[in-house]
Amino acid sequence: ASRREPQAALGDELVLRIDEGATLDAERLRVRFDRVVEDSRCPVGVTCVWAGDAVVRLTITHGRSTVTVDLHLSERAERERVEGPYRIRLADLRPHPLAEQPIDKGSYRAHLLITRTP
Repeated sequence: ASRREPQAALGDELVLRIDEGATLDAERLRVRFDRVVEDSRCPVGVTCVWAGDAVVRLTITHGRSTVTVDLHLSERAERERVEGPYRIRLADLRPHPLAEQPIDKGSYRAHLLITRTP
């Protein structure tokens, strides 16, 4: 049985699981959360010298163009991608790591903010 894909409008937060996609803006844009490439974020309750980063891989289809992009949570790296008239931003990746508790791949959720560029 297939799950219904998440519904989202431009400007609303879109939450995707790994291997899940959503179609937005009257089916002109499709975004799919492929995988977590890296998760080196500092665990909750641990003091870290560096905050770390999380990287998610997305497949974005707009018109006939399909691209694969890696977006970062760190402000020091590419956190958003402009594709045609759309801006796709990684707002959050949940759950946040806990010390010595690996995150099950199935529990990851990418929180994306998709808007039209001005």
